[in-house]
Amino acid sequence: MTQPRCQSPRAPKHERSGEAAASAFIIDDDVKLCEWATFHLDDAGHDVEYFNDAATGLNAVPDRTPDVVILDIDLPDMSGLDALDRIRRFTPELPVVMLTGTADVPILVKAMNRGAFDYLTKPVAEERLFPTVRNAIQQHRLHARSYVQSDRRIGRDPMCSIE
Repeated sequence: MTQPRCQSPRAPKHERSGEAAASAFIIDDDVKLCEWATFHLDDAGHDVEYFNDAATGLNAVPDRTPDVVILDIDLPDMSGLDALDRIRRFTPELPVVMLTGTADVPILVKAMNRGAFDYLTKPVAEERLFPTVRNAIQQHRLHARSYVQSDRRIGRDPMCSIE
């Protein structure tokens, strides 16, 4: 069963804090893990959506590009490595944190070589989840800022359509 969106009933984070909240997508068929991670990341101030299959999550990425994707390696409809490759084609700068039920070193090496930001092993510990997600979000935002600054230095303003 696909759960396209799971968000807090509270006001969006940016309305509560006055700043843009970081957004995270979780793509994993383990509903309990998705709910657990959503609860904790939401409580930490992130806007979170989860998807229980690769196809639904991948379809959402281009429309609502998050700051980080947490992606299971073993999904029922597609391998996590294939999903990672697709995300890289849409948005190569988007950090993807891989989830694995086993610390299968060859698979993790493949994921890192294909551009994964980091990986987490299940069961996921809160003390690993938060710093990993925080670091991925910081990298994504720094990349976005440096892209905008480089455009401005060469005379292009990304907010204008006229160069």
